[in-house]
Amino acid sequence: MLKKSMVFLFVVIAFTGIFISCSDDDDSSTGPDTTAPTVWIASPADSSEVISGLTLVITAGVSDNVGVTRVEFYVDSIINGIDSIPSTFSYEFSTIGRDVGDYEVYLKAYDVAGNVDESEKITITITPEQNLEVTSPTGSDEWNIGSIQEIRWNSNTVDSLVK
Repeated sequence: MLKKSMVFLFVVIAFTGIFISCSDDDDSSTGPDTTAPTVWIASPADSSEVISGLTLVITAGVSDNVGVTRVEFYVDSIINGIDSIPSTFSYEFSTIGRDVGDYEVYLKAYDVAGNVDESEKITITITPEQNLEVTSPTGSDEWNIGSIQEIRWNSNTVDSLVK
């Protein structure tokens, strides 16, 4: 009886091994991953402006059936940054050293299988640095408490921005 039980157990183990080795755990019946990720510029919006001397954070939105491994950030068709941290996918666009004017920005996203997608292009405009120079009072003026005084300035901004 023990011999028959051992033979039965051996047969069960052998058949289980064959079944497991023939199973399709990796679902390769669908083939390799050929689905490209989707990438878009989550912020800033198209036609955004940033003042010269400041930094603007560009944030990517991504989706993929397997997972995005990196996002490349392009400014005027030149790669300016790469982010491989999936929770953020962002780039700090510094305006320091850049001329005032329009810049074309887009992204490329890569997934685990090497598939790639490119976002739509947006325009970011760098505007001149804003300066404000107070011309009156001069700093040595003395005013009485409660008196009304005129403050004058020169600026390179629209006056409605200064209050």
